[in-house]
Amino acid sequence: MQIPTVNPNYDEVLAEKQYENRKTNMLQRLEKELKHFLDKAFKPNEDWWNSSLTKD
Repeated sequence: MQIPTVNPNYDEVLAEKQYENRKTNMLQRLEKELKHFLDKAFKPNEDWWNSSLTKD
């Protein structure tokens, strides 16, 4: 069994910035994308499984 250890590279300020970015920018982008998918006029392309690239 491995016991977790403290990450010496953890940056609390950076972690907070990333959290706020995900909560605002990323969430707004995903909501806009999902709204598009729910549109009655939405028609997926033939390779719709591979049509959305992530930017992680």
